[in-house]
Amino acid sequence: KEYRALVHGEVPEGRLTVDAEVAPWAGPVEIVPRGREGQNIDFRQSIGTPENPGKPSLTYCEAVRVGTMKGHTVTEVALFPQSGRRHQLRIHMLHAGLPIVGDATYCQVKEVCERMCLHAFQMKVPFSGVKGLLNGPDLIWGTSEPFSTLLDDPRPPRPFSQDELSRFESGLGNGCSFDGTCTAKLSLSVTT
Repeated sequence: KEYRALVHGEVPEGRLTVDAEVAPWAGPVEIVPRGREGQNIDFRQSIGTPENPGKPSLTYCEAVRVGTMKGHTVTEVALFPQSGRRHQLRIHMLHAGLPIVGDATYCQVKEVCERMCLHAFQMKVPFSGVKGLLNGPDLIWGTSEPFSTLLDDPRPPRPFSQDELSRFESGLGNGCSFDGTCTAKLSLSVTT
């Protein structure tokens, strides 16, 4: 699966890996969607902690293009979840310091977009080599570019300078790492 999202901030060239457990929300119940009478139900999730462990979750993130939206710097990213936890992409991007634009549940910046900018972009179902199935071509479903008209001044992602990369990496949460190249052409793989 591949998802596309607009996130707050600029993401450099390279691959961001978020390897952090996703756990049920442990804070006070603020959202009470439909449930059985008398039940307080909160569908939010959080990053797991020793007191509130979650399930293993892994997401890869790659910058597609950078631009502005209502004066805010945003990056369109391709997200590749390797597990399927509720709100995984939203929680992982927030944990990496890159909240999804328009996410009314997890993002504090509300005025940029009226809707959440997260979109299922492509799905591949492999059929070749699957025991018991006809051997045939893989099926791929996809959609058009979901955010191409929302960005002002779109441009490709760029490598960061060493200082920019250090600042970017210092904002990442535990379990996040970035494999990219800075403008000095130093290969970096940092886990914070």
